[in-house]
Amino acid sequence: TLIVTECFLQYLEAGEGDALLNWCCEALPRSAIVSFDQITPHDTFGRTMTASLSARQCPLKAIETYPDTSSLTNRFRRAGWSFSRSLTLWDSLAGGGVP
Repeated sequence: TLIVTECFLQYLEAGEGDALLNWCCEALPRSAIVSFDQITPHDTFGRTMTASLSARQCPLKAIETYPDTSSLTNRFRRAGWSFSRSLTLWDSLAGGGVP
């Protein structure tokens, strides 16, 4: 089973997203997940993005808990996936994807 999330997990409270990931890993033990989420809230683009979404009443509730690729990698490992690797979009386009 392939689970795909696109710009979804960061809108949940961190604990809610963690619980969902834990459930997915337990309920679908032979699954893989591909998640495309917003990161880097403190660079120029990130500040603009988070301010714009908050002004629209759509805050990224988990972005301070999971602000970068390292924290996302650890999030999926804690949820139970035996392999986790997080890349920026730029890294994946530059050939840094999973072999």
